[in-house]
Amino acid sequence: MKNPSSCRELGIAQRGIRGRLKYSPRYSNPFALHKHIHLRWLKAHVGYLGNDCADQLAKEAITKGDPFLLPKPLSYLKAEIKSAALSIWQDNWDNGETGRSTHDIVPRVSNKPVG
Repeated sequence: MKNPSSCRELGIAQRGIRGRLKYSPRYSNPFALHKHIHLRWLKAHVGYLGNDCADQLAKEAITKGDPFLLPKPLSYLKAEIKSAALSIWQDNWDNGETGRSTHDIVPRVSNKPVG
């Protein structure tokens, strides 16, 4: 590695930018800014500053174990909340003291009308 300190500084800068992007919905998606991504093949893994930095940062990510968590989409969270609410409702319906004769006719709760 030609200049390890510059890689460290690059990593610090990237983490700082990533932290700011987390709070800005407009820029949290890199594809919102740049629609095209260019991939290039490098013949060797030696001598390219960006590649050396990427290798060092990848090794640090593995050894430090800081996970990169992607936020779940709102639709997923809504579905999870709905599922949990229906589960609690069903448990209350199954174990409740009132409405037992109706429970015999309609044993499963649902947010859809009966009929």
